Amino acid sequence: MDNRQFWSLVRSRWLVIVAFILVGLVVASAYVIAATPSFVSSAELFVAASGGDNTIDLAQGGNFSQQQARNYSAIVNTDAVLDPVVSTLGLSTTSSKLAAHVSATVPLNTSVISISVDDATAAGSAAIANAVAASLVNVITKVAPTRSDGTTPVKIQIVQRALVPTHASGLNVIVVLLLGLLLGLIVGVIIVLLRELALAPLRTAQQAETVTGAPLLGSVVKETTRTPRLLESQHRRYSLRAEQYRQIGMVLRGARVEEEPMVVMITSSVGGEGKSTVAAQVAVALAAGGTSVCLVDADLRGSTLATYLQVDDGPGLARVLDGTATMTTARQRRGKLSIFTGLSAEENAGDLLASPRAAKFFSDLRTRFEVVLIDAPALLPVADSSIIASYADTALLVISSGSVRASEVDEATRTLSSLGIPLVGVILNRVPAFTFARLRRGFTKNGHESSTDHTAAEIEKTPSI
Repeated sequence: MDNRQFWSLVRSRWLVIVAFILVGLVVASAYVIAATPSFVSSAELFVAASGGDNTIDLAQGGNFSQQQARNYSAIVNTDAVLDPVVSTLGLSTTSSKLAAHVSATVPLNTSVISISVDDATAAGSAAIANAVAASLVNVITKVAPTRSDGTTPVKIQIVQRALVPTHASGLNVIVVLLLGLLLGLIVGVIIVLLRELALAPLRTAQQAETVTGAPLLGSVVKETTRTPRLLESQHRRYSLRAEQYRQIGMVLRGARVEEEPMVVMITSSVGGEGKSTVAAQVAVALAAGGTSVCLVDADLRGSTLATYLQVDDGPGLARVLDGTATMTTARQRRGKLSIFTGLSAEENAGDLLASPRAAKFFSDLRTRFEVVLIDAPALLPVADSSIIASYADTALLVISSGSVRASEVDEATRTLSSLGIPLVGVILNRVPAFTFARLRRGFTKNGHESSTDHTAAEIEKTPSI
């Protein structure tokens, strides 16, 4: 998805994104309302070294007082300091819990100790801060060393009592609301993108290869008429579409291992993707190249090949599998192409395909033809293809550009993987003609462009099957 597609998607889904933004703001507002207010108040103490009246003594005293300030700040959260505070103020807590709300810092190169306390009430934070400062002075006075004359080399005193704060701190309402808005925006865009990726139709060859993990055997331009025409028709031999099917046939022919017979199941994710058309056209292309090909219409619930190939329904595959016809009587020929039509048998299609006769039928075909193409039902609606997969060497997945979801193709691919049948490749069918606009110039007959290669505009005006 490029930038243009991204912004087009955002514009088309802006209501969804706005809804998530509003949800983000609502959540942020609820957090602001429910959050417990926190008030912070601070008291400051000054540590000074006594004695000395010359410059050297004063400098040494200053360094000593800074060091002592750091030492004293380290005992602010001890029980010796906080127990008296809890007792004096009658707090319903313990000194260890109170310590989590008390902090002491010493600004760089100073002898000042700043004691900060956060509390749910403004008056409480100030009272506790002042009580902690007073308790610290008492503790230091008791533990500080004394001279022979009874004086202490260090003095500590409160220089700034804590004041009752006028507003709560720690929660910036505007910042919280902006974060809620931003989070809602991000979640909304992600949801829209994920939904687009899951539900959007698969359109490009790159998407087909990415989703399936299989190579692209070819792309086929969108049909120009409601009734597709076979490649063997005189007026279709030189079209771009004909060449595309010939290339697919060449790829399949080259996929044969050591000239061994190959049975290929041609299927799709859902119905209506044109797999039967592709199967017939590829079969004609292979036969035209000299390969002995058998095309089997195994879609017994919705057989269409007979109509498309303009052949008799005949006994059909269903009659061969139920024992009322033989392979010889059911087989129809068109040059090197042999055809077994389906003849609808919707009620017991699964039973017929899973029967021993079916296994023998496909085994016999393997010994008689170089390539066997099985037009199988779509993978997701019915389980028939799961049965047919056991008779095939590999599978070919037809994807109709712009009409099947990437999630459906992914599910079909995983179904094939679970059946243990390798995916030889994918064919992107019904690709818009403008994709191949520059290739049309190369397909000519006797130096003139084929009359069947219509312009992109003409093709887009023609409904497809």
